[in-house]
Amino acid sequence: MGECSLLPWIIDTRATLHAMGTLACLFDQYEGSVSPMVLPDGSVIHATRRGRVRLSDTVSLQNVVYLPTLSCNLISTSKLMDDCSCDISSTHTLCIFQDRTTKIAIGAGERRDELYYFSNSGMVLGGTVLAVQQASV
Repeated sequence: MGECSLLPWIIDTRATLHAMGTLACLFDQYEGSVSPMVLPDGSVIHATRRGRVRLSDTVSLQNVVYLPTLSCNLISTSKLMDDCSCDISSTHTLCIFQDRTTKIAIGAGERRDELYYFSNSGMVLGGTVLAVQQASV
């Protein structure tokens, strides 16, 4: 399983589920409808498929819905905490995912334009976030 970074992954505290706009990284797919989703612009969108996504060696998302017209990917913080059994903390520039039991860092995001973006280029070594490299979105 490769890492999935074709579209940016936004860490979203208001999202109630994980959602993505491409099927390229969705594995163990199955047809699964959910209630229609209303986007911030008021448009309604329907999920056509569900599956799992592996963002890194330590971060995998379950029950991700595919929304064909979505131009980014959304990570629901509440679902992430359940999927990865982790806690999330943030500063004004970083968002850190820590294993709930060991408190070891398993992932990170960086803040850009008022949003936090999951970063595969961030280096988490021995549970410590060493660096997060700026990537263009």
